[in-house]
Amino acid sequence: MDNCENCAIGKMRQKNVKKGLKEKSSKLGFSFYIDITLTKITSAGLSKYWFLAVDKATHMKFGLFLKQKSDVKEKFIPFFKEFQDTYGRHVHHIRCNYEGENRALKSVCIDKELGIVFEYTAPGTPQQNGIVERAFVTTLGKTRAIMNGAGLDEKKFHLFWMEAANTITHLENITIKKGNTQTRYYLFYGKDAPYTKYLQVFGKLGIIKVLQPRNKLSDKGLKAIYVGYADKHAGNVYHFVNPNTN
Repeated sequence: MDNCENCAIGKMRQKNVKKGLKEKSSKLGFSFYIDITLTKITSAGLSKYWFLAVDKATHMKFGLFLKQKSDVKEKFIPFFKEFQDTYGRHVHHIRCNYEGENRALKSVCIDKELGIVFEYTAPGTPQQNGIVERAFVTTLGKTRAIMNGAGLDEKKFHLFWMEAANTITHLENITIKKGNTQTRYYLFYGKDAPYTKYLQVFGKLGIIKVLQPRNKLSDKGLKAIYVGYADKHAGNVYHFVNPNTN
């Protein structure tokens, strides 16, 4: 009888531990799914790798654009630090594949004593990291769509893919996921994204004020192509490209 009682207690404790882990992983910023994809197309900023991190709780997306895979550790670590220092939240868990850039990222996290647990997926099983894998598929499709909608030629298609992907990531974060009543951005930050009230159509032409004209007869405005939203700026600050120089 004693053995049976111990067995029952063991199962109950195991169940409670799993429940506790599940509750923690549902907290925003607690757990992230990350992955990287190669576009084989070099952008105007010389990027050809697209890194994506998705918060498990809210599906909020964070994108980084890299020249090489090894840049992940230099670009993503500041995100952890800012997230912790600004919002008082600590990333505890990351799920990713066993590629070298992720192992390097783990090593840096250990060196900096960030206390992040890495969970690696098995080789050839992208479904184990399904949240970020599906995010890449849908976001890439929408990226192609807005570039086609803008009527970009092949050269500009290649040069501006990074800006288009970044724009789609911003738009994904202010859409409401099925089953929710708030946007991903609102769920993650507790407020609306600053650009929500200032949405523009990717690829449209605009006039940029020339701050220092060469002379009184020089043009005071420059025709430019709108290609996205500027992070850490007011909501009505945008990225533009000079079509004459790209």
